[in-house]
Amino acid sequence: MTINSGTNVTINAGIVIKSNGPGFYVNGGLNAKGTIADSNVIFTSLKDDNWGNPGDVNRDGNATSPAWNDWYGIKFQATSDDVFSLIDSCLINYSSNGVTYTDAGSILSNSTVFKSYNYGIRCENSSTPFVNKVTFDGCRLDPIAMSLQSNPTFTNITFSANGSRGIKILDNVLSSNATLAQRNVAGITNIAYILDNLTINSGAVFTILPGVVVKFTNYYYGIDVNGALVANGTQAENIVFTSLPDDSKGGDTNNDGNGSAPSKGNWRSIDFGASSSDTLNSFKHCDFRYGGGYNYSNEYGIVRVYSTTIKMDSCIISQSATSALGVFGSGDPTVSSLQINNIALTPVTISMFSTPTFSNITSLNVGYMAIGIKPETYSITSTIPVRNFAGYNNITYLLYGTLTVNSGTTITVPAGVVFKDGNWVINGALVTNGTPSQKVVFTDSRDDNFGNPGDTNLDGTLTKPTIVGGSRISIYDVSLDSIGLLQHTIFRYIDIGVNLQQAAPKLLKCTFDLDNWGVYLTGVSNPSIDSCSFNNLTYAPMRISLVSYPVSTSGNIISGTTFKAISVLDGETLVQDVTLVKKNFAGITNIPYLFGNYTVANNSVLTINPGVIVKFFPTTGMTVRKGLIAEGKGHPDSTIVFTDLRDDFYGGDTNSDSTNSSPTIFQYPQYWYPGWYGINFTSESLAPFSRLRNVVIRYAGLQNSGAAITASTASPSITFCSISNGYRGIVATGSSNPIVNFCDFFQNSSPTFAAINNVDKSFVINAQNNWWGSNTGPTHSGNPGGTGQSVSDAVNYMPFLGAGAQNPLAGDVSLNGQVQAYDASLILKFLVDNVANPLNTVQQGVADVSAAGGVSAFDASLILQYVVGKISIFPVEYNSITVPNVKFNKPASIALASISEGFVQRGKEVTVTLSVSGLENTYSTGIELLYNKEELKPISVTAVGIAAKAMTSNSTANGIIRMMVASADPLESNGDLFQVTFEAVNDIRGDVKSTISFKKFVLNETDMKSAASNGVVNIKGKPTSYALNQNYPNPFNPSTTISYQVPDDGQLVNIVIYNVTGQYVRTLVNSNHMAGEYKIQWDGMDESGKRVSSGLYFFRMMSNNFVSVKKMLMVK
Repeated sequence: MTINSGTNVTINAGIVIKSNGPGFYVNGGLNAKGTIADSNVIFTSLKDDNWGNPGDVNRDGNATSPAWNDWYGIKFQATSDDVFSLIDSCLINYSSNGVTYTDAGSILSNSTVFKSYNYGIRCENSSTPFVNKVTFDGCRLDPIAMSLQSNPTFTNITFSANGSRGIKILDNVLSSNATLAQRNVAGITNIAYILDNLTINSGAVFTILPGVVVKFTNYYYGIDVNGALVANGTQAENIVFTSLPDDSKGGDTNNDGNGSAPSKGNWRSIDFGASSSDTLNSFKHCDFRYGGGYNYSNEYGIVRVYSTTIKMDSCIISQSATSALGVFGSGDPTVSSLQINNIALTPVTISMFSTPTFSNITSLNVGYMAIGIKPETYSITSTIPVRNFAGYNNITYLLYGTLTVNSGTTITVPAGVVFKDGNWVINGALVTNGTPSQKVVFTDSRDDNFGNPGDTNLDGTLTKPTIVGGSRISIYDVSLDSIGLLQHTIFRYIDIGVNLQQAAPKLLKCTFDLDNWGVYLTGVSNPSIDSCSFNNLTYAPMRISLVSYPVSTSGNIISGTTFKAISVLDGETLVQDVTLVKKNFAGITNIPYLFGNYTVANNSVLTINPGVIVKFFPTTGMTVRKGLIAEGKGHPDSTIVFTDLRDDFYGGDTNSDSTNSSPTIFQYPQYWYPGWYGINFTSESLAPFSRLRNVVIRYAGLQNSGAAITASTASPSITFCSISNGYRGIVATGSSNPIVNFCDFFQNSSPTFAAINNVDKSFVINAQNNWWGSNTGPTHSGNPGGTGQSVSDAVNYMPFLGAGAQNPLAGDVSLNGQVQAYDASLILKFLVDNVANPLNTVQQGVADVSAAGGVSAFDASLILQYVVGKISIFPVEYNSITVPNVKFNKPASIALASISEGFVQRGKEVTVTLSVSGLENTYSTGIELLYNKEELKPISVTAVGIAAKAMTSNSTANGIIRMMVASADPLESNGDLFQVTFEAVNDIRGDVKSTISFKKFVLNETDMKSAASNGVVNIKGKPTSYALNQNYPNPFNPSTTISYQVPDDGQLVNIVIYNVTGQYVRTLVNSNHMAGEYKIQWDGMDESGKRVSSGLYFFRMMSNNFVSVKKMLMVK
């Protein structure tokens, strides 16, 4: 029903009006006045059979029942007659909106609004109804909803079973000034206002008066301020912005008792955008809770300021799912006396070059004590600000993502700035101005060693940093190479410290620590990397493209677990001709190259210069589609080597793990399988550009049953090469026709065709003049009696060489493919009697490891030093040597070895003796002992008895003692070999049995570990706790002994005697003690030297926080 303007309708008491949908639209006047007693006017649903005569108006019995939203309700519009209109003593049941006022202001009194689908009363625009003695019962949403422009009056209101116990704010947009004040409704003092999403338009000012409580309903909802927001509470009456489930302010607004609890992120935020009236923006004595919900682009905060200003003073922000405050763009808020508590992330998140002013900030229980930085792109040359916040000077920056420096832009980082997490992309220039005392640091948020505070994530030692993926800094080809400078800068806990994408900045005195890789060089990158430290990396200091290399690499240092190699990009395909030359890096002459999977494309030739050492990650290899030219020369410093990363013989301990890994053994946790995959010449490769000469290839094909060299319809030339310790030497498939001459094949493990397998036999392979690991020639049906490495049919192996290897290892005097202590004994025997123990020309050549031009005892010493790991390369590898051969080996007999038992106090020395028995025909022995370095520290290793008469060498490191003996004569059968002196660790506690066990016990070249017995050192450590023991004897006369123990060094101990009345008798002990067990005797005298009388006495010990009292009895 629409009541037109100028028309007045009166509804008398007792009238029942039912509707099946429509409602009343009042443009004129509606006066519905019932009586309170029993003649209410009823507005209800057609389906409501409880009212009317007859009640069942729709005549369907019980087939239908009333429900909210059955009809619209009553709406007073702007032209309605506020004086005539009245709703009094009425029931308004089952409507959609109860009573709505749109710019209207009549009276609603003595009535009940029951089961409204939306609201009980709705006050739109500037409505000013007077509402008295009204009950809102069972409204689905809120009992009261109002516009910020409206000003209804509520008295004597009753709420029952509504969707909320608050006042819903209807506005989504505020376009003119409005003020929100406290209201007391339905017995609720200072009832809460419920808000969804509100935008304050430009020119509008929204003022919130002291004490007002605003509750937000949804994760996505908040306030967007494009005009101005003024919320100035008082110390006594804070203004509260919180979540609907928060019952601590404004009461149980969502009317669910304890059915829900507030949580971080229940609502979004209050966002300030640029505005001409931004100087009005003000928060004072405000309390913000449970916000930080929906956000995008890492723009965190409950209060967020975008390129504008606000004043915030004496406020509290707590329980945010993100940050408390966000300042973005050119935002410049002034924030003072702000308390930030229980924040999930950083207390504030900002744009790096925003200019907030902070003073008197306190922050407790935050996720990260740092300033969070939003990921952004910088296009203006600037310097990173050094900021002080919440009592922290130069507080840490926590990066929430990628910071990008645009082309043509330079960003400078001052000394001492610390960045945690995130990464940088540089298309312009980055300059880090670290100093020796104030380095610039890029690290992980869990790294407590840097930043202010160091424990950024505030969890003590609960979490430890681990290496994460990505790069801390990536510098691209458009960068300003002439400006880019990283100096005195630390990179930690990242896959790649600095990733250069065809860029060439300067890296000076930087530290790469606990990363996977130091610097990546991709494309044509030619930086300078000088005086940098690469410490405890998982892999190598650099990983390069073969067309990249630093223009300068002076003064660099490799330490800890960092690989001593230059790594080549895994998976790279070479598309231009390149020559691989020897490089010196970090004090390592001829540092090895470390490859992963690598392909030489069908338009390119990779040439490798003499002497270059190439190592491969396990289960990787090289594919050659055009050419590989690796032609060394016939002396050690110019032999080209292809081998496994874990092969320490060539290039030393490249993977920096001492002897803890082997090319032949699966390695955990790296999941490294045995060996590498070898070199594969494809059908596209060209024979003139596929040449290997004076090349050593080791440990190939072990995991995949592959080969050192695979020719797939290819015909490489392989001459004067050594192929050993792999699965197969050469596999030829298809129409391959390689040339294999003057090569050595030995210790390849395949049970069939270990040397050469001509699979398809399209050609007969020319394999003449090779040594097959035995002077009897290869194993093949055409060579009866041949015991060397086997070959397939269609391999022409005649003639073969029968005088030993053509390309032996330096120091391998026995010519068996290995360097062992036994080789040193052969040198000594030759020196004392070269007639009885001759060495041929080849043997003398490899024995001259010192490159002195002859064989000496020093050569034997060098071999021993190499075997125990004191040196990783022989001097001759830098000089020339004649190539070699003949085999000499006498097996040693089985013998027994044992270690004596030792007893020692902590911090003291003990000597144990290693003895042997049953030696026969033994010229050398190699022993490795394992000890617990947390319990014992080796002091000295001394050759005694048998070994004292021989040449020996030893080393101690990392829980291993290595001892080598070489002698000109067979060692004596029985006796002592070595005495090892240990110092028991001073801080050890309790009684400890520390085992010394045999890791290796080699006689000549045979491991006799099974015949060796381990030893034990019994250590008397520090006491585990304080103790004061009962005196003995007790009772006593004339003296007694008191024993006690002290667990730590430097502790003041006080022992005093008192009589039974508590009087002081004598001080027995008052001095600093080292940890240990002590005894003190009391002679029955008091402090003055007089003998005390019989009776009961107390003695008390005090030290640190320890106090103990005991009784003793003196008798006469």
